[in-house]
Amino acid sequence: EQLPDFFSSQLSSDGRLLVIEEHVRQGGAASQLATQLLLADRAPRRFRSLAVESLSSIGYGSQAYLRARAGLDPDALRHAVERLCQE
Repeated sequence: EQLPDFFSSQLSSDGRLLVIEEHVRQGGAASQLATQLLLADRAPRRFRSLAVESLSSIGYGSQAYLRARAGLDPDALRHAVERLCQE
């Protein structure tokens, strides 16, 4: 499947990519996207992925609680974007 033109052009001009998903890392969107980019010889200069490490380790609770436990709350996302922008 081909990547949208706007995505490819933005990635080409900036070279940094941050994938955020409320899913476990293995078999998630970041894995699929990384594979597509590598096969298309379009690897980004910097690639970061934020995902749930393990569903069993975060327990139960509200969506806000689970996001915070998984490192996917607004503060964690802001810090991840800031770090990537500084690289």
